[in-house]
Amino acid sequence: MSVTRRYLVALTLTALVLAACDSGTDGGKAVQSAAGSPAASSAQPWLSGVVHVGAKNGQPGFNETSKDGHKFDGFENDLATYLGRSLKFDPLLEDITTTQREPRLVSGADRLVIATYSMEDERRKRVDFVGPYLMTRTGVLIREDDRKLIRTSPQLKKRKVCTVKGSTSEVKVDGKGNPDAKMAAQLNEKATYLPPEEDYKACVNLLIGKNADAVWTDQAILYGFANKYKDLRVIKGIVALSPQYYGIGIAKGHYNDCIRLKEALKDYLMSTWSNNFATHFHNVQEVKEYKPEITDVDEHTQCTK
Repeated sequence: MSVTRRYLVALTLTALVLAACDSGTDGGKAVQSAAGSPAASSAQPWLSGVVHVGAKNGQPGFNETSKDGHKFDGFENDLATYLGRSLKFDPLLEDITTTQREPRLVSGADRLVIATYSMEDERRKRVDFVGPYLMTRTGVLIREDDRKLIRTSPQLKKRKVCTVKGSTSEVKVDGKGNPDAKMAAQLNEKATYLPPEEDYKACVNLLIGKNADAVWTDQAILYGFANKYKDLRVIKGIVALSPQYYGIGIAKGHYNDCIRLKEALKDYLMSTWSNNFATHFHNVQEVKEYKPEITDVDEHTQCTK
């Protein structure tokens, strides 16, 4: 081999090595940013192509598997579909639990989470939020045949109350069955709080089976179950905690996509929100209590550079 040819081969090999070192993958895994979420490509938007969206299956009104068993159906699915169409990506909804929301966003397993996700200050330390897309107060779900026995918070004394792990209304219970006193006092400190369940489906099953007397969480979630199960009833006169604002979760560090998402959500509120809400929550009369204003989205959205 001539000197010239050896020189050209060396240059080629060097270029290949440098290209490999500069690639955005490591053994097929996405490169992690300093904040812990996969680093976004400068050329490709974070919200492009197939976008994995964490959602909660089994929450009537918000998301449930359709009757044919092949897709999600509900208000949050409609929202994800609208955002995908508006921002040119294909949402792929995946069932997650309440406690999985932040971990899946931070790891990049889900690029968005649309799962009755309250925009809490503690959560904002780990992820960004676009929203709200819905507002709700908390309430209590009971069996219809208990409607004369449970009308107010004091009437929950010694009644078995179910809450969900990781939710804003969770009442932690220690090994001896003692509830978190501070949280329990928000509803009724003398109620009997069951160990928190993984999801609301489990709580509702306990209620239907008469192994619980009440489910405590956001009214919007409870209305979804009451619409599906006619022998259940929302006691809206029992209100505790401050209003909840549901937001779209996105990993920190995707500022441009976060801003695009905010503008698309504002368009959704002005165009399609009312029809979608009426379709899935036709048993809710005070619609104005649940629909955010455009100014709410500007005020509460957090997009981190």
